[in-house]
Amino acid sequence: MSAFQLEKAIRSWLRGFQKHQAFEDGHMHEMELHLRDHIEDLISEGHTEQQAFDIAVKSFGTVEHVAKEEFSNHKRTPGLRTLLFSAMVTNYYRTAVRMLLRNPLTSVINIFGLAVAIAACLVVYASFEYDHRIDQFHEQKEHVFLVTHHVNRAGDLEHYGTAPAPLGPSLLHDMAGVSAMTRVVDQPAVVKVGPEVYHESIRMVDPQFLDMFTFPLASGSKSGLHEPDNIILSHPMAVKYFGDADPIGKTLE
Repeated sequence: MSAFQLEKAIRSWLRGFQKHQAFEDGHMHEMELHLRDHIEDLISEGHTEQQAFDIAVKSFGTVEHVAKEEFSNHKRTPGLRTLLFSAMVTNYYRTAVRMLLRNPLTSVINIFGLAVAIAACLVVYASFEYDHRIDQFHEQKEHVFLVTHHVNRAGDLEHYGTAPAPLGPSLLHDMAGVSAMTRVVDQPAVVKVGPEVYHESIRMVDPQFLDMFTFPLASGSKSGLHEPDNIILSHPMAVKYFGDADPIGKTLE
């Protein structure tokens, strides 16, 4: 009696399907992978190669049955491909679980490393996306620069995103290539609207602020910043102070 040859048996099994026009090359490849995965699982459970082959082939079904199913699902309704995909996913899941249980320490290290890598990629992507999205609506964004300064404290170089207030006018008048400048100062303030009193954070800027930055106004004119007693309100603040009334011409203290 000749010994059982698994590869020869698999090739013979595949030739039976190749006689039917229902199966394309892609189908044949998927079926072979599914059969081999099933045989490998059965062998790992203690079956011989011949026993594993016979069980796998029997569970797969006859050539005529599979061909009939493929023909009946020719319109891309769930059929052979769905069956194969579901079976393959199940086998992959079982194989993955066995590997995790067989090598728990290695699996934990691999999963932890993968989680850290994914988290790092998400952080890098979020930072990149934020950097390329924020303040991109300004028309003069390529020509606006932030002046910063460094401070040496006992040998430690510290970097700050601020500059002395007199530096702005000096750069405008004394440095070639500077056509406009604005200084920005945020500070707390008490705002009174009639009898109502609010504690707010306000921003003081030079008149050229709206010429350098593109902040569209719902009403009024950006030239209002050239007058020392004029202010510009954001929409939420205008609603907060004056409700639905037009804030143009109203008084704040």
